[in-house]
Amino acid sequence: MRRARAGFSVVEAVIAMAIAAIGLTAILSLQHQLAVSQARNEAKLHSLALRRAALTLIKDINPMAQASGQMRIAPGLTVSWTSRTIMPPVRGIGFGDRDSAFMVALYELTIVTADTQKGALDQFRVERLGWQRLETFSPF
Repeated sequence: MRRARAGFSVVEAVIAMAIAAIGLTAILSLQHQLAVSQARNEAKLHSLALRRAALTLIKDINPMAQASGQMRIAPGLTVSWTSRTIMPPVRGIGFGDRDSAFMVALYELTIVTADTQKGALDQFRVERLGWQRLETFSPF
């Protein structure tokens, strides 16, 4: 008669290692997915920060006076824009029975943020009002 030995047999140890390997594979896969998701989120946040900086720089641009151009956001980063007329220029609405002193038009600006090393980083569009003061305007 054989005596029962204390401890694990080789088969039990192999099965335990296989179960642990399956569990570790799932954990490592999850960790990889989290790292990829984190990198994607950081890139999106960077893109949004560049958009905010670009919008801040172009907020005072009059597309009727300056249809296209380029500005520096930071060293190595630029914002450029081109405009397209959506609504042709018309005389603005004045106060009371007076005519406006401005011609206005609606423009679509295509804005591109770029890195001098990597090229274009982001492109988006916004609508802006363009204006031009009429020189022959007389309020009286």
